[in-house]
Amino acid sequence: SRAFLAKQGIAIIQSERGGDITFHGPGQVVVYPIIDLKKSGLEVLNYVAGLEEIMIRVAADWGIIAKRNPANRGVWVGNSKLGSVGISVRKGVCFHGFALNVNIEMEPFDWINPCGLQDCGVTSMIRELSQKVSINQVRKAVKSHIETVFGVSLVMASLSEILETLKNFTEKTEIVCCN
Repeated sequence: SRAFLAKQGIAIIQSERGGDITFHGPGQVVVYPIIDLKKSGLEVLNYVAGLEEIMIRVAADWGIIAKRNPANRGVWVGNSKLGSVGISVRKGVCFHGFALNVNIEMEPFDWINPCGLQDCGVTSMIRELSQKVSINQVRKAVKSHIETVFGVSLVMASLSEILETLKNFTEKTEIVCCN
């Protein structure tokens, strides 16, 4: 219930992305690119497959074999979800993205049906490896695989630079990221 989650210090935030309910918390790498799909030449399904591919490659960097599930988007280790994808597209611009479970506390996932799914588990890199994983190393791997999968170069930017880019988004094709 909302009261239970509030008691746990967890806020409920409505969003316009697909994927039903999820949990974001410390120890998770969340990547929400903002990209003009038309200018990038990507179709929605190819973009989602690219986001999944990034997570599959990151997991593989640590020796974890993650796969797609044709019935449910995201990446899976067996019957457990390692990473989720949820996007929203407005006027050809895609918002939101993916969340990869690295060292995240798993208990909050027991309080929901992640992505609206029943009879499946949720896992994390720490659970699969039985040891903590460096979030900074995972971030570096994510950045590298984004660049490879989508054929782009990411640049660091301040919040003000990102806001200015978004303000002029229709005029620019640059992709920015920040910590």
